[in-house]
Amino acid sequence: MPLTIPGVVRYAMNGTSLGRAIVNVLDYKVDTTGSSGPRDTAVFDMAGILLNQWVADIMLSMSSIYVFNSVSWVDLNSAGGTTGARISTASNSLPKSPLASGETLPGSVTILHTKQTISGRGKRNGRMYLSPVLEQSSSGNSVPAASLDVFKTRATAFLNNTNQTNPVTQDYTSRMVVAHILSRDLQGNPLTGDSTDVTAFVPQALVASQRRRVRG
Repeated sequence: MPLTIPGVVRYAMNGTSLGRAIVNVLDYKVDTTGSSGPRDTAVFDMAGILLNQWVADIMLSMSSIYVFNSVSWVDLNSAGGTTGARISTASNSLPKSPLASGETLPGSVTILHTKQTISGRGKRNGRMYLSPVLEQSSSGNSVPAASLDVFKTRATAFLNNTNQTNPVTQDYTSRMVVAHILSRDLQGNPLTGDSTDVTAFVPQALVASQRRRVRG
């Protein structure tokens, strides 16, 4: 049985860096209660919002060697949830790269973003590792204060711009969430889960290693 988490859609921001695949996973709870349209339409529309804001907010912090190729998704709301991908909106067509140029940090060095939540015991905050970024974004194992402020501004803008919270102007609402596994089958594969709203999307002052998945 596939993993199911009520209301949650798992989106993947698919890119490459010098031919190496880079996938950033973002979970959103998409609520279509009272909607006049099908859930699949809301999921597709949300992919377009993520595409636009990844370009407008997150890619400003990335090196020009990054290529953003698509937004794909799987709807975890039910065992029969849809999958799909999107490569264009009225504002952007992929593939697309950032404009920032300069020396780039090694691919294993990333800017760790934590997805902060108000959770119960045993439920961790989420994480996202952003790479490739410019060498000027770090000093040793740290992110200089001025650079960190810029990362924070852009991450906060991305969270605010992708959370769709006005049911009057939209046919659905959505919020970035962290998914938590509640049960697994006998082979250890996840079966069911729940989610917690992300209250802040925060870059960290220490750089992180993708290889070791630890800070610094």
